[in-house]
Amino acid sequence: MQPIIDHIDITVNDLTEAEKFYDKVLPLLGFDLKEQRHAFEEADDYRSIEYPHKNFLFSIVQAAAKFQNDTTDYRSSGALHHLAFKAESKAAVDIFYNGLLNAGIAATPPALYPQYYPDYYAVFFDDPFGIRYELVFYSRK
Repeated sequence: MQPIIDHIDITVNDLTEAEKFYDKVLPLLGFDLKEQRHAFEEADDYRSIEYPHKNFLFSIVQAAAKFQNDTTDYRSSGALHHLAFKAESKAAVDIFYNGLLNAGIAATPPALYPQYYPDYYAVFFDDPFGIRYELVFYSRK
């Protein structure tokens, strides 16, 4: 069996704000906004925005009303620590970083992190809800 991710759902407490953010970030990763789909399941009060890509589906989901004011720290148990996307090259990381800055999104400057792998080169950024993301290039052995 190959471990292949089919979809990732991220829960947010403001779907409108999240859409503005992800509409800036996801095209930088190769997602086509023309493919974006809004979904609603009335019975479950489930609202989401789906961003299909040939590799996997990325969705943002509105938090249930009873959890609307909850927050989660990425270091707390049960939380997603961060989600890393793989880049094809160091240059792709640099281009992505500049795209984030041009979109008004704060990010760490690209840097080497040899404590992970000798050529681990990455940029980190957070969404408005505290979810941490990374774009990384390295040669995994």
